[in-house]
Amino acid sequence: MRKLQIIILIFLVPMLFAACAQKLPELTQMQVQQDREHLQNELKKYFSPQIKEYSHLIEGTIIGGKKAFLIGAVAANPADRGLEVALMSLEGLVLFSAGHKNGQTIVDRALPPFDNDAFADNMIEDSLLSYFLPKGSPHESGRLSNGDFVLRYRTEDSKVVQYCVRVDKTLEIVLYSEKKLLLKTIIKANTKNRPDEIKITSKTGYSLLLRTLQ
Repeated sequence: MRKLQIIILIFLVPMLFAACAQKLPELTQMQVQQDREHLQNELKKYFSPQIKEYSHLIEGTIIGGKKAFLIGAVAANPADRGLEVALMSLEGLVLFSAGHKNGQTIVDRALPPFDNDAFADNMIEDSLLSYFLPKGSPHESGRLSNGDFVLRYRTEDSKVVQYCVRVDKTLEIVLYSEKKLLLKTIIKANTKNRPDEIKITSKTGYSLLLRTLQ
């Protein structure tokens, strides 16, 4: 793996699964074309078109209320949606490293408790959603019951990704399963294609808060 900038992480380990599953909400079709084009243009402000390496401070809490800290790294290439990611201890021990390209993930190193497919899959999925524009064209657009306008895209594995720029100018990315059940939510605050803060909350039991350092 090529040299990456270090990201300081505070990693939130898996918690209990949420009891109530939320489903994909219905949309109201109003002023769709104008709003659709506007939101597609707005999305470009939240994703860099160039190869980037990001440094973040990521904060979380493990079961029992204790804080957990890790060091990590990520490099993202929007041209081929390629990723290189790594996690390490504060002392510099590499706990996990992997590359993702052409839809394939290769894990180079994985120490317990990061030595399972679910962890690798979630880390790559979170990174793809956080750092890359959606592929293709939206298959659905419209307004939620609260008035927010959203775009929805289908993934290659039939999941649905919903995008919405909120009133506070943060980007909300919501992933639903092929059965239209809520899987995870990502809130992204940006300055000129640079993520200042990314908050990831998954229904499978983990949560991360990433604050960009450089």
